[in-house]
Amino acid sequence: MGVERNESIDMKKIISRIISIFFLAFFIIFFIGETAAEKIPIYQYPKELWGIIIIFIVIIIGFFTSISSKKLGGIIMACAGAAAGLYIILLGGLGDAYTALIYGLPFIISGLLLVYD
Repeated sequence: MGVERNESIDMKKIISRIISIFFLAFFIIFFIGETAAEKIPIYQYPKELWGIIIIFIVIIIGFFTSISSKKLGGIIMACAGAAAGLYIILLGGLGDAYTALIYGLPFIISGLLLVYD
């Protein structure tokens, strides 16, 4: 019975990592694709885009922090995900709440999975 419990705990760890990697990879590919398609030099990015870029850098830092300290990394990811959602709402108003959920919720979920793993 003890072996089954350890195996289920290991599966939770693996699933939380896979979900985090999937969300990070998806959004990194999305950002690279969008910015490369526009062919805008990095120094000409709009200031609004820099805010979300910084938030996503914090999310990436949170993921790498979770390798050594799952709880701390998960908290960083969840808080940065919430910040991403709030930033979108601050820029576009409540009309962009759906977009805010798309940008923030995946990282809130993956961060909380790491915290409660």
